[in-house]
Amino acid sequence: MIPIINADYQDPFFEISKGNIPGHIRIHKFGHNEALSTNFETIWSGSNLYVYPPTATLMNISSSDVDDLVGDTGAWNVTVYGLDAGYSFINETLQLNGQNPVSTTLQYIRVYRMIVRQSGSTGYNEGIIYLGTGAVVAGVPVNKYSIIDANYGQTFQSMYTIPDGYTGYLTRIGITCYTSNKAFEVYLQTRTFGESFLRKEEFHMISGENIQHSFIPPMPIEARTDIEFMGKVDVSGGVTEINYDLVLVEDRYTLIVDDNAVTNNSLLYVVGLLIVIGIIGLSRRR
Repeated sequence: MIPIINADYQDPFFEISKGNIPGHIRIHKFGHNEALSTNFETIWSGSNLYVYPPTATLMNISSSDVDDLVGDTGAWNVTVYGLDAGYSFINETLQLNGQNPVSTTLQYIRVYRMIVRQSGSTGYNEGIIYLGTGAVVAGVPVNKYSIIDANYGQTFQSMYTIPDGYTGYLTRIGITCYTSNKAFEVYLQTRTFGESFLRKEEFHMISGENIQHSFIPPMPIEARTDIEFMGKVDVSGGVTEINYDLVLVEDRYTLIVDDNAVTNNSLLYVVGLLIVIGIIGLSRRR
């Protein structure tokens, strides 16, 4: 087992994934839009411009299918992950009741992921699962803040907000565009708390193209900053998928330095220097 004190000096990303580096959290996000239009839309299952909750609020979860119900053939329960009014991590697991809304017990200012935990004989959610507010008709709320597509088991939304007490470091982006004979434009934008959205990266692609873009060094992103991807296509009906990786670093984190390693490196430097001096001395004698 690699001691925690040495973890930073081995393979840091692998050690972060294993939970061996205190104060670091790996976040892998992904989203898609399967019906892009000629106007910019957020890359998420809603296939429209995403609207964030104005304040932390209770929300309702529901499905478009009556079989997404505890004990039935579809999804039984869903875990909701998000941030509270203070932008701190919160989550809860809710039992589904088909098309009937079930209220959360927690209030959310942001929702960044939902996952189906248990299901019946089909093994997945049979309908589209919504988390939102306002009147619910046939399982569909007026205001939609998170969506699980039918059969998907979890959300595909590109939006993420850096929690309070952390700084995010964006390490890479992957973008794939489908649908033949179409041209796509996709961009990354961020919104620092209390400010406006700013474009950070822009990509122009043709159908079937895949882009893998790394940030060296990683891009720092402040706490409470919203991250999202937008896209459009020259002819309506394009399909785009986004995935990216972040490392969250807790603000109180302090790099642990291995004093023994530093001492050993210093000794090696001194020994090496003495050897060089000795070789120079021998050369001069000759």
